[in-house]
Amino acid sequence: MLTRIRSVAKWVRQHPWLATVILLGVCLVSVNVLAYQHARAMLWFVRDGSRTPRPDQLSTFGKIAVLATGVRVPRPENDRTPLDIGIDFHTKRIEVGSKIVLEAWVLPVDRSQGTVLLLHGYAGAKCDLLAEAKAFHELGYVVWLVDFRGSGGSSENYTTIGYSEAEDVAATITCIREDSEDEPLIVYGRSMGAAAILRAMHTHKSEVDAVILESVFDRLQTTVGNRFRLMRLPAYPAANLLIFWGGICTGFNSGEHNPVEYAHSCHCPTLFLHGENDPNATLQEARNG
Repeated sequence: MLTRIRSVAKWVRQHPWLATVILLGVCLVSVNVLAYQHARAMLWFVRDGSRTPRPDQLSTFGKIAVLATGVRVPRPENDRTPLDIGIDFHTKRIEVGSKIVLEAWVLPVDRSQGTVLLLHGYAGAKCDLLAEAKAFHELGYVVWLVDFRGSGGSSENYTTIGYSEAEDVAATITCIREDSEDEPLIVYGRSMGAAAILRAMHTHKSEVDAVILESVFDRLQTTVGNRFRLMRLPAYPAANLLIFWGGICTGFNSGEHNPVEYAHSCHCPTLFLHGENDPNATLQEARNG
């Protein structure tokens, strides 16, 4: 063993430039493999286990462990239904293309003022918005709550942080229009849901009567970078690598996922809801829209 180490050391002394290139190559490959593992862990849900806590809740050792192994995000499930808030509902299936099927809850009313579509955030499910559903329902609106692909009762096991989910929004809006063509339609999205709404309006030309956007981020790179800053780590180039490999492992153009640009296609009345101290999507990001 010692003889082998000496031989390697001798070779390095004889070929310093080549040894440096090899070392840099190994480091470059290792960093990219790590970035791919992290990106896949964030975008592909696992079937069981507990979720990794937020960066600001992790100890120093916990942060090191996450950096080495990646986060763990269980597949979001619904642990409540509208019956838990005293409202009857029925379930509807919505087809997106030939493979994806979404699950929606529809909360009817006797005399409708219109329809409100509620869309959850990253690693969430439609049950997260039951409080908002109750508020709108009490105002006389028919309420639709939808699980994005990869969540709750919908098919798939992945997310694209609102990029491909725009197809889910567009398909759901079409389905609602078929059910109630003449009624006003308001669409409410939280975080990823808000980004998906803006992309649906930009890319799929979805038309609604009003939108409510809660905690929307301006660019994917910004919101990913915010998470590195919460861990007191430099966002560059880590966020860039994570975004690049995230697009590769889920098949979407992550570099162009910028809700601030989609917003130019939003011409209906819009209400922004944003927390002043939200570390993941800052107030300035909302103002950029």
